[in-house]
Amino acid sequence: MITLHRTITSILIGISITFLKVSAEADDIGTAESDQSIIYEGIPDPATLEPEADVSRLEVDEEGLVNLTPTLKRLWASSTLSPSSAADYEVTNLIDGNPATVWCEGAEGDGTSETVTITFSRHVRVTRFGIIPGYDKGDCWSKNLRIKKASLIFYSDKTSLTYGEDITCEDSRKMQYFDMNQEFYDDWSIELRFSSVYSEGAIYEDLCVAEIEIWGEVLE
Repeated sequence: MITLHRTITSILIGISITFLKVSAEADDIGTAESDQSIIYEGIPDPATLEPEADVSRLEVDEEGLVNLTPTLKRLWASSTLSPSSAADYEVTNLIDGNPATVWCEGAEGDGTSETVTITFSRHVRVTRFGIIPGYDKGDCWSKNLRIKKASLIFYSDKTSLTYGEDITCEDSRKMQYFDMNQEFYDDWSIELRFSSVYSEGAIYEDLCVAEIEIWGEVLE
């Protein structure tokens, strides 16, 4: 009986230790500001926006270019990091005008081949594409991955490829602009596809983007 009692006690202790180990490992799961990505199950749904219909309300710069970003009708990302207690990483953060909020991809690996797709609501000519290619908040910039190279792929509808352009970003926490000259109609899109990243100083394997801007002219 004593031997049996000791055996049962040993089993119970072993179960308790295993449970505590699993619980501790679960507590170690983090976000873009911790040590491990949490991934949404499946592909996120597109974010449907409310495009600005009144052209007179759009920002115009000193060169006469119009900020077309408020006229976008849809944003979509191939993956998104799950929210933490401190922040969310939704794709709509890309156009909220706040560089301290970001979209972060949620795929395994360094985020190369992940994409963000923006869709237009009207006939426009895009002449400038702007991007802050990292997490522009405190030391989050260096701790997370930043965009080094990407492709801008233009779609005339959901399936037909028109052509694209490659961009190379500096590892610098500022809005970086790239010239282009492309017309888009309602429901036409730009797909931003990431091909390489800056990883110097990074301790998290999350590729983050703070802001994007689209500039040009309204054609109708």
